[in-house]
Amino acid sequence: MVRGLSVVLLLVASLPLAVAVADEGIARAQFPLLADFETPFEKDRWEGGARASVDRSVSRHGNASLRVEMEPSLYSGISLVYFPRNWKNYHFLRLEVFNPASEEIPITCRIHDRRHEEREQAYEDRFNRTLLLRPGWNELGIDLSEVAGAPQSRKMDLGEIRGLGLFATKLSAPRTVFVDYVRLE
Repeated sequence: MVRGLSVVLLLVASLPLAVAVADEGIARAQFPLLADFETPFEKDRWEGGARASVDRSVSRHGNASLRVEMEPSLYSGISLVYFPRNWKNYHFLRLEVFNPASEEIPITCRIHDRRHEEREQAYEDRFNRTLLLRPGWNELGIDLSEVAGAPQSRKMDLGEIRGLGLFATKLSAPRTVFVDYVRLE
């Protein structure tokens, strides 16, 4: 009985690790697709101050998207933190974002590399671009040569990308957007 209970407890304790390892394998197999929200664990690749959930009622590609509910705070958004890091052989980051509101929503895309994390993480040491989301679907494209040249005093290492963030600043009211089909080309 004790041995059986020990085995069950060990299995339960190792489940998060098994899920992470499985998703890492899926992410590597999908690459250069970074997220499409069609597999069960893709939401867990994202973190941040906004509430995020997989939504099957709105999608641009496949059957699902990531619903991102942003709050009226200084910064509210999400960051992709678990993904293949070497973007050297690609030219563009592309993603689809649906804005269900009748007014435009400004969001900022932030991209940084390993050296940025090891330094003071200064604003001028990473890529930042504010994008205006029109009502409806928005196909966003970012030239990775601009990302590489964004830091003021160095070139960003596209072989060591560590974070991709999407956030709004000082929203006057809660806003929801849907993110889909995040990929490199």
